[in-house]
Amino acid sequence: MTGPGEVTDAFLEGQLLLSGESGSQAADIARGWADCPVNEYLVVAAVVIAVASLRQIVSIMPRLVGGFFRTKELVNIEASMNLAHKRNIAALAMLLPFCLVADYFGLFHPRFLSGLPCVFGVASVAAALLGFLFLRTIMRYMVIPANVSHETLKVAYRSAYGFFVLQSVVFMILAGIASLFPDSMLIVRRVAVYSLGLFYVVFLVRKMHILANSCNQFAAFLYLCALEIVPAAVLVATAILL
Repeated sequence: MTGPGEVTDAFLEGQLLLSGESGSQAADIARGWADCPVNEYLVVAAVVIAVASLRQIVSIMPRLVGGFFRTKELVNIEASMNLAHKRNIAALAMLLPFCLVADYFGLFHPRFLSGLPCVFGVASVAAALLGFLFLRTIMRYMVIPANVSHETLKVAYRSAYGFFVLQSVVFMILAGIASLFPDSMLIVRRVAVYSLGLFYVVFLVRKMHILANSCNQFAAFLYLCALEIVPAAVLVATAILL
């Protein structure tokens, strides 16, 4: 299993944090991102979507935070049609903000995009996210563990939605801090990377707990590797090698 330190280091060795980049240079890059007209329109669209979904996001947030600390809360959310619906709406509402902030921090910026118009930045993040979700869906139907009920698999698979919402909220808070204090961009961006690793590792642990209730630990680990770690490894490799 790939550890959080290995994943983080892999990102840091790619295009995420440039070793020779100073705080002022990072601030200039951030200002350039904000000056891109396409990004301005997308930010407005993201705000409109977030405001329209604010009630669902606020009402489900305590449950999602509880799911971060307790596996049982994730099961309870999926057991309630109302809570699951609110969580799904919140996850959909966070898709655009997540892509915007990820591009703002440069979390996914392959070398071949360097020098291209700014519109390709958010588009590349969105394409990477969609590719990850597509691969994850394929693996879900290709690898089906024995003796695990459909309901358990559904809870395990959809638990990612709640962690995605939490990560997106943290990203937006960090982006706000970076915009208020431009010279802190390098530090805030590094915090964003570590927060991404933290949420992902906790998600894997929670999912492991859910699966382990219906099968042995080894089978749960193998399923976890196929469904989550393989797609994540492909995403990391794409960010580094391309």
